[in-house]
Amino acid sequence: MTTFNQALKQATQKARDDFDALVFKRYLVELCAEESIDLYLRMSEEMPVHLFQTFNEGVEDLLQDKPLAHVLGYEWFYGRKFKVNHDVLIPRPETEELVVHVMDRVETLFDHSTLKIADVACGSGIIGCTLKAEMVECSVTCTDISEPALKVAQENANTLGLEITFKQGNMLEPIQNEEWDVIVCNPPYIEQDETLENSVKDYEPHLALFGGHDGLDLYRLFLDQLQQMKLKKTLIAFEMGHQQRHSITQEILKRFPMVTVECELDLNGKERMLFFVIEKP
Repeated sequence: MTTFNQALKQATQKARDDFDALVFKRYLVELCAEESIDLYLRMSEEMPVHLFQTFNEGVEDLLQDKPLAHVLGYEWFYGRKFKVNHDVLIPRPETEELVVHVMDRVETLFDHSTLKIADVACGSGIIGCTLKAEMVECSVTCTDISEPALKVAQENANTLGLEITFKQGNMLEPIQNEEWDVIVCNPPYIEQDETLENSVKDYEPHLALFGGHDGLDLYRLFLDQLQQMKLKKTLIAFEMGHQQRHSITQEILKRFPMVTVECELDLNGKERMLFFVIEKP
């Protein structure tokens, strides 16, 4: 029979030179965690037959560039497990940083905890669900143009026991007639002709990836819709591509010339998040 250590070695031997074989270990760790097996204490022990079979089936998928999150059916985000599939983007670490910066700014800007928060283009619902879980007194609404994505987000909210409202529509369209304290948006921002890795191009929804010829179509739509809304003191938070700060800032200031646009770097030192506050009498 095969030990855990041998199974990992066999998988690694199948990998091509440009493949990151560390993904096999992470996969095995996740499988073992689901069965309450401490892998590191049992590396030299015999692997249960059913687990060996599941592991090998997953290895074959991974070797075809299928993302680990799709093999598992979930990804971790801010310490919580979120369902993902081909209808939604896989959560990225940069978006966790966006959530942290939103919460930091909420503490500074608002003197009450019963905020109305919108997560626009929510995908799997990671932003809205996390903000609701971390700030339980807030009211959260998630929107997306994709009905299948909203179903995934709703399932994630239900699994986490969170009371969140879901509305289908294009960007701000479904929430335009309401006032909001915080609006967070991580829209599709990849340029239409950008070359992507196979694991992204072949498995993640293009609707949630591409933002037009320069990647900014959805930001422009959002900002145009924002101009039509009844705003009070509203924090707007964007995630963006790391080379889009100048272009998006210009689009913001065209429509809201009096605001101050702030940029935050991600942990890799890249410009990844923009924030501004709209205050109307």
